[in-house]
Amino acid sequence: MVSDVKRCILMTCGTSILTNVIKYVNKCEGIKNLEDKYKVSSWARAEPKSKEDEEAGKHAFEKSPVFSGLYECLRKDPKGMSAELNTLINYESLKLPYKLTEVYLYYTDTGAGTLCSNLVAKYMKEEMKMNVQQIKVEGYGIDFEEGISNLVGKIVQITKSKREAGYIVDLLATAGYKPEVTAATIGAMISGANAVYYIHESFKEIVSIPLIPVSIRDDVRKIVEEVSPFESEEKLRQKYGNGVVDMLLNSGVLKEKDGRLEVNKWIKKLISPKSL
Repeated sequence: MVSDVKRCILMTCGTSILTNVIKYVNKCEGIKNLEDKYKVSSWARAEPKSKEDEEAGKHAFEKSPVFSGLYECLRKDPKGMSAELNTLINYESLKLPYKLTEVYLYYTDTGAGTLCSNLVAKYMKEEMKMNVQQIKVEGYGIDFEEGISNLVGKIVQITKSKREAGYIVDLLATAGYKPEVTAATIGAMISGANAVYYIHESFKEIVSIPLIPVSIRDDVRKIVEEVSPFESEEKLRQKYGNGVVDMLLNSGVLKEKDGRLEVNKWIKKLISPKSL
């Protein structure tokens, strides 16, 4: 029986569709031609904003023969071709007792990321009849600090707003870069998400980790919210004490730059997502 409680999914998106193209050269009609003509599989390894990546972005729309060819193959074997859809389809097979109303799909700020996100979103809308909102994360896949900061900020904001509205929030985190996805999981946990789901690499089964409610220490939150960029270390030690400052330096919450201290940018977003 489905509960009246609403549920939403936050899902990271990578480029597994392009990575897996090579496996389908002899399985899907048309894929070999695409690979011979465009070297599609190489787009998954392309440097962000390179000519190859820009080429991938040019084909991120339904009128492109590349998009059409990839989508036809994706329709035939969504679980095999897409890590994102493999996770989602297995997640849905759990038949959780909460009504799924929407999915937020977070993708990299690259041509390859846009192409794969559009393919995954099209399948979810057309084949799974889901309400999907695609969210491009500025800097994600291009600049580590900017990307991780923006991803965490967006995850925290959506999680908090949905929890306040009474939703169950689940994170599907199989796809995407592992450091950024790990930070997104921390953000979801602190913001009140329910659980995180993965496809286990060895067992090939969906597994979940309950996100136990955690909170940030009041003294740490105070420092993160109050410290201005490039504070003097001496001033911080006088104000907050050596023990707290040393702990935050050792953990990376605070970092030294040009002889002064600043709060790690993505940590600031984790605690105060509307900041910066």
